[in-house]
Amino acid sequence: YYDLQERKFYALVNDDVKIDEFLDLIVHEDFDFTPGSAFRYSNGGYYLLGRLIEQVSGTDYAHFLARAIFRPLQLQSTRYYSNTAVVPGRVHEYLDDDTLFIQNPYSCLPGSILYAAGGLLSSVDDLARFHVGLHRGDVLSLASSAAMFTPQTRAVLRGTTQYGLGSFIGRLKGRTVYWQGGDAYGSHTSSYFLPDDGIYVAILTNNPRMS
Repeated sequence: YYDLQERKFYALVNDDVKIDEFLDLIVHEDFDFTPGSAFRYSNGGYYLLGRLIEQVSGTDYAHFLARAIFRPLQLQSTRYYSNTAVVPGRVHEYLDDDTLFIQNPYSCLPGSILYAAGGLLSSVDDLARFHVGLHRGDVLSLASSAAMFTPQTRAVLRGTTQYGLGSFIGRLKGRTVYWQGGDAYGSHTSSYFLPDDGIYVAILTNNPRMS
């Protein structure tokens, strides 16, 4: 028993947990609703997308991102999440424990837990460079980029969702805003783009009270 528990802990600390272990959990779950009849954001959908990218590209997700996005856009501070790599300038994450902040006790968890649903490290400067490259057509075709920020129509829903292909679409003080956010390991990220004003804002924080 103790040998088994030790192996499980070792796997968590050393990124040995396989993506397939998490995908198996997803594919064997029952649907929450009939596909196409409703919309609900799901990290599981991004897990499946990450695996699809690997199958089409013939390489693993981390290497594909480095080859197709990070290096071409010269994103020096952006990389796939690792719980073992020494990353210059990386900050500690914190959790809110009642009235106290505590250093994130889950920092040993592997990148595979986040995978394509947010398993990246970056900086506000790199996110701004990515934003420019995305809307300039350096990463995707302009048509594909535009689809990211176009509400997706679902015939069964008899209307449109407020989600594009990777971005929420909403209103902020009467202006169109594209936004996305998320939390992981005691950190919080938000990004907002107001296309009519050409304003892009990225917020990265290790303060969970700001989520």
